Amino acid sequence: MDFGTVILALIVIGIIVVIVLANRDYTTHKDENVKDLDTADKKLTVEREDRLGNINYVVGEVNRVNTDIYTAFTSNINTQTTAHNTLNSSFSNVVSGLNGLLRLNTSSVAATPAYLPLLNLPGVGVVDMELLKHVTATSGMTVKGLMSTSNVEFCHKDKCIKFPDTNGNTYLTSFATGKSIVLDAPTAMYSDLTLKASAMDPSAVTLKTSTGSVLNIAANKVGISMDSAFAPSAAFHVAAAAETDPFKVSVGTSDAILVKANGDIQIGGANGPTLKKDADNGLTITGNVNITGNIVATGSGNINGKDLA
Repeated sequence: MDFGTVILALIVIGIIVVIVLANRDYTTHKDENVKDLDTADKKLTVEREDRLGNINYVVGEVNRVNTDIYTAFTSNINTQTTAHNTLNSSFSNVVSGLNGLLRLNTSSVAATPAYLPLLNLPGVGVVDMELLKHVTATSGMTVKGLMSTSNVEFCHKDKCIKFPDTNGNTYLTSFATGKSIVLDAPTAMYSDLTLKASAMDPSAVTLKTSTGSVLNIAANKVGISMDSAFAPSAAFHVAAAAETDPFKVSVGTSDAILVKANGDIQIGGANGPTLKKDADNGLTITGNVNITGNIVATGSGNINGKDLA
C-alpha cells in the first residue's frame, strides 16, 4: 500500500468519522430540540390557557360591571321617568286647577274671547296690571303686599277703584257719571263715617259711634227731608211731606211729644194736653193747666168772661 492510498484512506476515515460525529451530534441536538420544543409548546399552551382564562375573567368582570352600570342607569332612567310623569301629572293638575280659577282672555269686550292658558303667559317677575285686567277669579283671590306704590286698581277710562290710593286710602268710586256704589246687604262699619260734598271740600259731616249704641252727628246743621236739594235753616230741621207728622218722641211704646202736620204739639199721647195756634194767632191749650210758680203777663186777659186787671 503506497502513501497516497494511506492518505486517501485516512481522508475517507476522517470523513466517515466527521459524518458519524455530525450525525450523532445532530441526533443528540435533535432530541434536545424536540424536547425543548415540546416543553416550549407545553408552556405556551399553559400560558395561552392562563392568559385566555385571565382575559376571559377580566372581560367577564368588565361585562358584569357594565351590566350593573347599565342596570342602574336604566333603573335611574325609569325612576326619573316615573318621577317626571308624576310631576308632569301633578303640574297638569295644578295648571288645570288654576285655569279653573283664573281665565285670561285676549279681549274683555269680544263676544267670544280667546282664552290664554297659564302656560302661555310670559314669565315676568313684575305684576302686569294690564294683564290682570283680563283675569276672571271664580273661586276667590288674595293679593298681598299692597301699598301706595304697588297697589291694585280696577279702572274704566279715567275712573279707578284703588287698593289703596296714593294717600293710603281704599278708594271706591262708580265707573259711570251719576251712578252709585250699591251695598246690597246689611253693612257693618267699625269706625267713623265722614261725609263731604266733594274731595276738595274742607268741611265735613262725621257720624261717630261709641259703645252703648250711641250715635253722634258732628254737623253744623242736620236736615231731614225727601227733597235732595233741601237746605236746613236750623241746627235740626225736619221738612216733612204734606199731612205727615214731622216729629215724634216716644218712650218705649208711649208717645211723649208729637208735633203734628198742622203744627199742634201733643204731650203725653192722644189724651194729653195739646198746644195749638188759634184763628187769632194765639195759643190754645187743650187740657188742664197746672202752674207752679209766678205768672208774668203783659196785656189784658179774662177767665170765664171776666177781665183780669
